Amino acid sequence: MSPKRRNSLSSREETRLSKLMALVLRHQPDRVDVELDEHGAVDIDELADAIGEMPGWEFLRPEHIVQVVEGCPRERFKIDQDNHTVRASYGHSLPEMVVYEPAVPPAKLYHGSSPHDASDIQSQGLYPLDRQYVHLSVTARLAYEVGSRHDDEPVVMVIDAAAAHADGVEFYHATDDIWLVKHLPAEYLVEWDKQADNGNEEFDEDEEFEDDVEFEDDDTEDED
Repeated sequence: MSPKRRNSLSSREETRLSKLMALVLRHQPDRVDVELDEHGAVDIDELADAIGEMPGWEFLRPEHIVQVVEGCPRERFKIDQDNHTVRASYGHSLPEMVVYEPAVPPAKLYHGSSPHDASDIQSQGLYPLDRQYVHLSVTARLAYEVGSRHDDEPVVMVIDAAAAHADGVEFYHATDDIWLVKHLPAEYLVEWDKQADNGNEEFDEDEEFEDDVEFEDDDTEDED
């Protein structure tokens, strides 16, 4: 008997599918036996069919993939309507580099880290660790949020993106909030001084931020 058709996912199912899609599109496409193109994209119907082979997901339809993409508050995924494909916007650790087109960045970008890592960053610059690219935030608030996942008192670094770009460093536009770079030399970094930043990024360090939804296979979690 074929599974009963479902018009939409429940909130819990949407969260679980978002995490599973992140696992597949960022890290393990072979988990459901799909192949990604050079941009990390796969046909929506193919992805839905592949996930639908997994126990508990037999009801899955392409419109459920679309529901997850449209419901993500931070553009974790993007759909190419012309090619009918979906991809993760950032966060890849695939063996083959995902291709982005270089773009002109904002004058300043930010990166949040633990105090321990910040000392190395200030001397060595920014390098990707377990991902293909370094993730940069468009505001200090967002960078602080990212850093706070790794330390209760994160350090926020300011990136002179305009100068770096002028000197030939390539930046890539992942989402409205996130830019990517392969490596950023230390000369373009300085520790952020909240009091000296014209008050534009004032916020309460004790404020609670929404957790980013990453990947799972029920018991698997992504850190970033």
